[in-house]
Amino acid sequence: GFDIRDFAKDGVGDITEVATKGGWDKVIPPALQEFSKYEGKWIAAPVNVHSTNWVWANKAVLDKIGVKDPPKTWDELISLSKALRANGVQPFAVGGADYPAPGVLTLVALTLLTEDEVTALFQSGDWAGADGQKVIDGMLRLRDAGVFSDDSAGLKYPDQVAAFGAGKAAMLFDGSWGYGNAQATFPQIDVQLGGFPLPQGSPVSKPVSFAGQSTGVWISPNGQKKIDEVGKFVSFLYQPENLAKFVDIGYISPARDGYLTLDESVLPPLNVASQKELPSETTVYQPTYNILSPTVTSAFFRASTQAFVAGSTADQITTSLEQAWQAQ
Repeated sequence: GFDIRDFAKDGVGDITEVATKGGWDKVIPPALQEFSKYEGKWIAAPVNVHSTNWVWANKAVLDKIGVKDPPKTWDELISLSKALRANGVQPFAVGGADYPAPGVLTLVALTLLTEDEVTALFQSGDWAGADGQKVIDGMLRLRDAGVFSDDSAGLKYPDQVAAFGAGKAAMLFDGSWGYGNAQATFPQIDVQLGGFPLPQGSPVSKPVSFAGQSTGVWISPNGQKKIDEVGKFVSFLYQPENLAKFVDIGYISPARDGYLTLDESVLPPLNVASQKELPSETTVYQPTYNILSPTVTSAFFRASTQAFVAGSTADQITTSLEQAWQAQ
């Protein structure tokens, strides 16, 4: 992600020569080029995209209470949560003590504010300001309406997946890295993917989702001295049969557009759905917290837990978040 910009300031190799020979400007999506360039120079070779984050819904659980599709508005989400609880099912499992917490908080922000406003909020860390308070108030509205599972503040990522897989929670927030696990551990569940619902007056028209983080090869200053060998390695890595292994084994998408012809019959249905159907049905954003420094990101991840603690106030959440930004 954008962490690469911070590392680049301390010195990494320049592989623009390799990128130019490979025509990367034409085959690497522009969004991923942002993760791979610094001051106009290629400093990394993106390999795959692994952060396609959606709201997962257990269709069978929704069917039991007469709900056909995942909620698309906050009012629908709150109404659904009440119905689920009345039937002994937790609504939305969130690993509030893990990275899903800042993910959900950021999604809530992107349903309430424009992308520019969220970016400005994350750049300033002014959570006591009007926009910051709007986001925190939105989180409290959802939490206090019973949308998130009762024990969210104490859950880690594996806990939220286990609750969903066992049918104890109807929804969760998860990403492309979870497709293989879903296939292996709860293949009986018909998972329906969607974006995070919208409040009334939202600046966007479709539920919100994340996409776009990439992993790849970064080149060190020492690697720069052996640029020919680096070029050979990257060329080998970019061969279709090698990139295909990331898809076949890890169920994650290659970073190069149109480079692979994939056999959809051997891929998890979630992988196919997330690549072919949902991009047109949701408003897709880069995770805004990727603009933060690694230090602030870590602090933000910890501070976000406060929003899921039952009974925590807007003032307490504001203090936790503003302290996180002071970590830089």
